[in-house]
Amino acid sequence: MSSNLEIFLSDLRNAESIDLEKSIVLKRTLILDIDFEKYFDVYFKFGILDAITSDLLLKKATDLQVKNILSLNLPIKESVYPLIVFCVLKNYRSLVKELYAFLIKISDRGLKLILNDVLFDSKYFIYLCRLMKNDVRFVSFVIELKKYNEETLSVFAESKEPEVLFRIGNIRHIVSDSDELIKKIMFNPFSPDETITLMKQIIIDKKAAEVFGQVCEDSKEEKSETEINNENTKEAESSLTILNDQIEKEISENLYNKINKMNMAEKIKLALKGNKTARMLLVRDPNKQVSLNVLKNPKITEQEIEFILKNKATGEHLIREIARTNAFIKDYNIMRELVFHPKTPINISMNFINRLFVQDLERLSKSRDVPSSLKNQAQRLYQVKANRK
Repeated sequence: MSSNLEIFLSDLRNAESIDLEKSIVLKRTLILDIDFEKYFDVYFKFGILDAITSDLLLKKATDLQVKNILSLNLPIKESVYPLIVFCVLKNYRSLVKELYAFLIKISDRGLKLILNDVLFDSKYFIYLCRLMKNDVRFVSFVIELKKYNEETLSVFAESKEPEVLFRIGNIRHIVSDSDELIKKIMFNPFSPDETITLMKQIIIDKKAAEVFGQVCEDSKEEKSETEINNENTKEAESSLTILNDQIEKEISENLYNKINKMNMAEKIKLALKGNKTARMLLVRDPNKQVSLNVLKNPKITEQEIEFILKNKATGEHLIREIARTNAFIKDYNIMRELVFHPKTPINISMNFINRLFVQDLERLSKSRDVPSSLKNQAQRLYQVKANRK
């Protein structure tokens, strides 16, 4: 222990009261590696520690006792929450699951007390962010209280919760200045499509400024201002189109490599929450549980379902699931693609064929990909509907 710290604690031992500034300094000493027991009287005297928190700080409490505290079954004041969380992160890392459950259950006020506490103006705040990176409420409060910086956002950029990634992607005054952070968000398969579009736009805007500047610098010939501007614009647009294609390729390749390393549980989670690029890769996964869960992703669009059905390699299990999902088959294009798909069971095709427009019936009657019975029925319906006109 440094002499200055010993003097500070010794002076407080003799003091009758303490101001707010010294109280904050005293609490911050808990982050240090010192002999707290020697000065417990000081910490008790000014309400920094009590019987429960002192045992946690010295790691004298058993795991069972800590679990009991985190279960919220004991009458513990919210004002003690920050110290409890700090001590668990410091001394009881094996109980982080219980700590996570505790943080999920406590009130908004209790969570904000923790985030605003001086104990979390330290490395323990980053530990806390890593633990809670998938919790939207926690991240929202961090943003609301302006407790974030580039390091914090880098932790949140690893989240598997799309809403978290959407929120941090919109903190442009930090994100825009960090190429590493931009890529981390952009390459996260849980990032919403609109967030990926934003990250791409930031990259392209940066590159556009460079390209336009370079093109203008290279234009030394004596041409009219209009000619120069037109040439500069065309050259810059060409460069940015190439850049956009490179980004798309990089995103796909990065995601493909990540998916190859995932186990089935991870793939299913990504199928349910992943972005468009992830959905289009996972819908082709050989495991039926994975591909079927893509259809349950709330972000999947009618255009994506139509695209899936246009692929003749799409499995029958997906076709059956699409056919039994009312939200999908109410879209005419999806219903039409179902009927035209070569793997659609005949009973499903026959069920929808009456809903086809005349021109689609004519096309179906000439298709080489569907069973002859379906073609014949299409021909009969076409003749009936065509004669009505």
